[in-house]
Amino acid sequence: MLWFVLIVPFGLFLWGAYPRAVKGEEGSGADESRLAGPVQASSTLRVATFNIHGGRGVDGRRVISRTARDLESVDIAALQEVHDTWRAPSQLERIAARLERAALAAPTRRRWFRNHRCNALLAARPVGRWSRIPLPGHPRQRFHHRNLTVARVELPRPLWVLFTHLNREDGREPQLDLVMREFLKYSPAVLLGDLNMSRNEPAMLEYLARDDITDALGETLDDDDPARIDWILCRGVRPVRGGVIDSGASDHPLYWCDIDMA
Repeated sequence: MLWFVLIVPFGLFLWGAYPRAVKGEEGSGADESRLAGPVQASSTLRVATFNIHGGRGVDGRRVISRTARDLESVDIAALQEVHDTWRAPSQLERIAARLERAALAAPTRRRWFRNHRCNALLAARPVGRWSRIPLPGHPRQRFHHRNLTVARVELPRPLWVLFTHLNREDGREPQLDLVMREFLKYSPAVLLGDLNMSRNEPAMLEYLARDDITDALGETLDDDDPARIDWILCRGVRPVRGGVIDSGASDHPLYWCDIDMA
């Protein structure tokens, strides 16, 4: 009997500790309880992508309020490397509450009987239907699960927002191909994310050469870094200006772009 008492808790511990991928899913709406109310109508929308590194800045400190501060001027933001600790509320909930934004989590990994890591969407407008699509993995990165989320943001002219975070090395190309095939199904649309790929890599060059895809940051940043791996791609909308916020809140800067929805 003693062996049973010891082995069962140990087995549950191992089962809970093992990271697992989160399956694809479809749904409608997001956590919009914090939206401040109607936003003044404008044909220009500010979108952004920000790998928040779990809220850890270059100084090694986790300060979610600092992360949120960088996002204050953004209408729609895709976040990567959002961590869910045992602390309540979660990182995403704290950021959304501070900014009064709708929040849509896209869990990438479950561990310890809960969603452990996620990508996320923050929006100052309501979110309609959405779908989450698992991306192909790689045997050497079995604990780093990836997905693509497609969400419809409800504007006078609805905008499709796709957001993702690809592998750092092995397996990026098949993931990128799936993401871009999905992206090409929608317009007007923006693709936001950390693609872990610079513009000079062959897989990216193939898509950047297309007339129906616009590299918003490449067109709007005067000193755009050719090694940049964070992306804002557009279809059916026109980028008018872009910028970078590098406050040290993460090991990535925040990239933003104003797009003309008219």
